[in-house]
Amino acid sequence: MVSEDLQEGTNYFLLDLMLPLVESFVFTDRIRTDCKGIAYPQLRFDGFWINTEDPFFIPTKIEEIEDHGMGDILPTNPVKAIIENVRKLKGLICDTKIVSSGDKQRTLTKNK
Repeated sequence: MVSEDLQEGTNYFLLDLMLPLVESFVFTDRIRTDCKGIAYPQLRFDGFWINTEDPFFIPTKIEEIEDHGMGDILPTNPVKAIIENVRKLKGLICDTKIVSSGDKQRTLTKNK
């Protein structure tokens, strides 16, 4: 949040926020549904920052494995999460696992 103002003589709040572009795709619809149509956001592109993290980072060296861990222990990479969300919005193939272990799935039949 950059600034927050109240317009004189009205009950309008003016909020100046910095919002990631990926979050802005659903921001307008979510604000309208959460506020029952009372709030109307106006989005304006203000610039961009380059994220220097590697979205496809996998630790291979011993020092990196000690720092980050291996496999499912790895913390979520925010750049990778953004890429996956955009791919999901566009209907492209994602790298997310649908089933983590197939032998532990629940069946809908009742055992008698």
